[in-house]
Amino acid sequence: MWKKCAGVFALVGLAMAAATVASAQEKGQVGLNLGYPSVGLTWHVSDRVAVRPEFNFSFGSSSSTSGSGFEGSDSDAWGVGFGVSALFYVGEWDTVQGYVVPRLSFLLSETDRIGTTSESTSENSTSGWDAGVMVGAEYPLNRRLSVFGEVGFTYVNRHAETRPLSTLILESDSWSFGPRTAIGMIVYF
Repeated sequence: MWKKCAGVFALVGLAMAAATVASAQEKGQVGLNLGYPSVGLTWHVSDRVAVRPEFNFSFGSSSSTSGSGFEGSDSDAWGVGFGVSALFYVGEWDTVQGYVVPRLSFLLSETDRIGTTSESTSENSTSGWDAGVMVGAEYPLNRRLSVFGEVGFTYVNRHAETRPLSTLILESDSWSFGPRTAIGMIVYF
């Protein structure tokens, strides 16, 4: 067993050592982004410009009861977001590539709360968009794998509606401005 593991590690090590590090991503190259806070694709339109469509999603459920055990509620929630970024490569230091990233994204989410009384049942929906700009750095580990990190600022705009089981609809609009970060890796095909 030990010999098989050592052989696999040796082959992986040789493959990584033999891989050439690309000094710049090539035009037409496509990669899968595996990162936080979203996943997507990176397509290099030219040697200095890339487009990155991305998406994220979440699903959840919760259940609660009061201290007396008679009142409670169940909640189901989902959310989905789509975005697009343009990466403009502005410089290269050794093999680290620096870039500027304008970004635009959209969000939809909903939470349904079903309570034991009609007053505690509601549907909450949120929609909105984000726009921002970040600076980033990409470091190619080999020809097929790069790691990246980004930091910048984003403007967030949201519209929320709450619908209890009545004719009343509560609406709210909000905005915020603050920092945004991203980190991940890109697996190129």
